[in-house]
Amino acid sequence: YVSGIAALMNQAYMEKVGFVSLRNSTSKAILIHTADDMIDEIGFAGSELSDVKAATGKSVRVTYGKGPDFVTGWGGVNAENALKMFESYNDVKKVFNRFREFDVEIGESVGKRFFVNVNNFMERLRLTLTWDDPFGADSKKRLVNDLDMYLVSPTGKYYFPWRLEPLPIKCVNSNQAFEGVCLDNKEYITETDVKQYAVRECSSGSVSDKNCFDNYNNVEVVDVDFPEKGKWTIVIRATSVGEGVGEDKKIQTASIASDLEFDDSPGNVGCEIEHPYQPLSSLSCSYDFGISLTNFVTFSNKTF
Repeated sequence: YVSGIAALMNQAYMEKVGFVSLRNSTSKAILIHTADDMIDEIGFAGSELSDVKAATGKSVRVTYGKGPDFVTGWGGVNAENALKMFESYNDVKKVFNRFREFDVEIGESVGKRFFVNVNNFMERLRLTLTWDDPFGADSKKRLVNDLDMYLVSPTGKYYFPWRLEPLPIKCVNSNQAFEGVCLDNKEYITETDVKQYAVRECSSGSVSDKNCFDNYNNVEVVDVDFPEKGKWTIVIRATSVGEGVGEDKKIQTASIASDLEFDDSPGNVGCEIEHPYQPLSSLSCSYDFGISLTNFVTFSNKTF
């Protein structure tokens, strides 16, 4: 079923741009972005968790909460919504307005930025970032290439991606070393392990805090409930690129999908605000070439 949806997505893509296939990361971004979140905090619809029963002897029903989980992933794929993403093609600019393929370089001081405008009431604003991560020779390393994404609201508030701690990697048979698959297909997982829910809050509220981002997977999804109206900034940074492209191997290709069309109008200005409620000693901003900063920036010697 998923492969069939991916094939239809490629067909819709090629009808617009010619005989060129979607990037793997783009297909993944769109499928995750348009999936229907599945929530069952009672366990009414699910079956028993055989791993938990084998490990603890307890009969535990499957439950899953808001956001990603170990039972439903990012939710059930939605073919109709996935194919609607390709209706956003701009014939003049030759781009898709609701998803993009781009490059980001490690060490960029202000990162890669996108903009969307929330003009009407929305129950949720979602941005989805994915990238192809190369195979890592070090089994203990979570990601070879790690990208981070966060959103900045019109009033300067930060929003961070969903995060879910991984399950233990230990077999029920303690004498057996874990090497990807347990011989009896049972892992030592407890009820507490499987009933943890994903989180998206960040206690420090700092964009420099690695604990605020997903450091395990090559996908980051930011969901904002009832987003405020105005221009939102999406910031994507290459935290580490161990095996990229380009002469210096520091470039990572990636894909991003959005609920709203990206705002590519000239004059988009984005500033790296370390914390919106504390005094700043410095401020880094990016802007489009050819646009006078006097239209957007006012300097004052006032002290507040």
